[in-house]
Amino acid sequence: MSGRPLLTLDIGTRKVAGLVTVTGRKGLRIVAAEVMEHATRAMLDGQIHDVAAVAEVVARIVARLEKRTGESLREVAVAAAGRALRTVRGRAQRQLSGLTQLSADDVFSLELEAVQAAQTALSEVLREGERPQDYHYVGHSVTQSVLDGFPLTHLVGQRGSAAEIEVIATFLPRGVVDSLQAVLEICNLEMVALTLEPIAALSVAVPESMRHLNLALVDIGARTSDIALTARGAVLAYDMVRIADDEIT
Repeated sequence: MSGRPLLTLDIGTRKVAGLVTVTGRKGLRIVAAEVMEHATRAMLDGQIHDVAAVAEVVARIVARLEKRTGESLREVAVAAAGRALRTVRGRAQRQLSGLTQLSADDVFSLELEAVQAAQTALSEVLREGERPQDYHYVGHSVTQSVLDGFPLTHLVGQRGSAAEIEVIATFLPRGVVDSLQAVLEICNLEMVALTLEPIAALSVAVPESMRHLNLALVDIGARTSDIALTARGAVLAYDMVRIADDEIT
C-alpha cells in the first residue's frame, strides 16, 4: 500500500461507516470500507447515549478494516453530526507591504485570526445560561476573500496593501465532542481531525467550481438532517434540523 493509511469514521445515529484511504498524486484513494448498524438505540439525534455500545461497533469496524488492509489503524479523522450546532461569522484584516506575495501560510494564518474573532463573538449567539467554553470549534469555511477592496477567489500568490478574510466558524457542544472522544479512547484510537458531516460531504459533492451556484446540500440521516448553503463561490451557512429518515414513512 503506497502512502500512509488514514482511518475515517462517520459515527451516525443509526450506523457507523469506516473508510481507509491513502493519499496519492490524484488525491485520496479509498482502500477499504465497512458499514455497520448499531444493535440498539445507542445514539439519538447525533448524540451518543451509550458510549460502550457505540465503542463496540467502532471496534468491530476497525478490526475488519485492519484485517482487510493488513495495517494497524490508530489515528482517525471523525465527521460529526451538527447536533445543537452554532455558527458564527468572523473577520480578520492585515496590512501588507505590497512587495511580497501572500503565501499559503500567510492566508491560513489570516483564516485562523478570523476564526478567533468568531470564537470571541460566540457568546452573542448563545442562549441564556450557555457559555462559550461549553462549545468546541469543529471547522470553518471561508465566505469571502478581499484584496485592496476587491473580492477574490484565492489570495495565495497575490500582492496588495490590505488583505481581508471572512469565515463562518462552526461550534458543537463539548458534550457531543467529549462523548466521541470517549468512544475513541476505549478503542485505542487517537483523533487527529474532527469536522462536521456537511463540511465533509461538501468537499466531495459540491467542489469549489460549483459553489458559484445557489445550492443546498442536505445530508439526511436517521434522526438529523445537516444542511449547507453555497453561493458566490463560498459556503454561506450551515445548520441542522431534527427531522430526518425516522420521520419519513
